[in-house]
Amino acid sequence: MNGRPVLFGSSLKNKGMGIQLSFQLLVAIITAILVLTALSMSRGISQAPKLVEKQTQISSLSSCNFYSGKWVFDNQSRPLYNGTNCSFMDDGMACQKFGRKNLNYLYWKWQPNDCDLPR
Repeated sequence: MNGRPVLFGSSLKNKGMGIQLSFQLLVAIITAILVLTALSMSRGISQAPKLVEKQTQISSLSSCNFYSGKWVFDNQSRPLYNGTNCSFMDDGMACQKFGRKNLNYLYWKWQPNDCDLPR
C-alpha cells in the first residue's frame, strides 16, 4: 500500500523464533526449580536424623527424675564458665573472684541416675 512489499514469511519466522525462545526460557526455569528443590530436599533429609535424635533426647528427659542422682567429676567438658567475670553469679557463690585457689569444684556435675543431661 505504501510502496513496500508485504512479507508474510518474515513475520511468521519472527513469531516462530519468539515461541522457540519462550519455550527455551520455560525449560530453563523449570530445570532451575527442579535443581533447587532437589538441593533443598537433600539438605532436609540430612538434617532429619538430628531432629529425631533431639526429639528422642527431649522425650527421655521428660521421663527423667532429676532429683535422684549423684555428683560426678567431669574434667572433659568443664568448666562451663569463668567465675571471675560471670556477671550473673552472686558474690556469695563467686569463690574464684574472691581468691579461692582450689578450683576443682568447677569440674563436678550433677548426674541423674536414669538419664544423661545435655550439655
